[in-house]
Amino acid sequence: MLKQRSKKVLENWKGIVVVDEAYIEFSGAVSASLLVEEYPGLVVTRTLSKAFGSAGIRLGYVLADPEVIDLFLKVKLPYNLNAMTQKAGLEAMESIQEAIEDIDLIVSERERLESELAVIDGLEIVTDSQANFILIRCEEARSVYESLFDKGIIIRDRGTQHGLGNCLRVSVGTPEENNQFLQELIRILGERSGK
Repeated sequence: MLKQRSKKVLENWKGIVVVDEAYIEFSGAVSASLLVEEYPGLVVTRTLSKAFGSAGIRLGYVLADPEVIDLFLKVKLPYNLNAMTQKAGLEAMESIQEAIEDIDLIVSERERLESELAVIDGLEIVTDSQANFILIRCEEARSVYESLFDKGIIIRDRGTQHGLGNCLRVSVGTPEENNQFLQELIRILGERSGK
């Protein structure tokens, strides 16, 4: 069941409500698209970038009431989706079983990473992830980021974003990549704490 707060917004807002479901495949949540028929002002956006590993093609789609879709069609650029992107999107959709297996592995690895990160001194998991990444906070995050980068481990420094001081975003990788990340992170934090 979708959260009551979501329905409350839809029932009390007279304009368009956009729900971004870019990471829904990783969350186990029920899609808001089930409410599109009941609430004509609801627009649900989805992408092939995350779960289908197709960020390079920049292809997404919208689930909405036909009248809202008609409005979109009036303002969209002509030929805004090239043939190569369309082909890549169709190929991604044809490999849906492989995508489901990849999602299952990412969710499993995310849970393992969260469990292992939770017991590392000097580290805080900012929030339970419902995506294919984990947000962590630690002292001197920029320096930790740079030390990991020097070892060929690429994460994202989010410390310059509002409310995310000393935060790092860690994408969930393969078990081997995650093991390497954990090993280096523990080494770096251990050196900083003198352990």
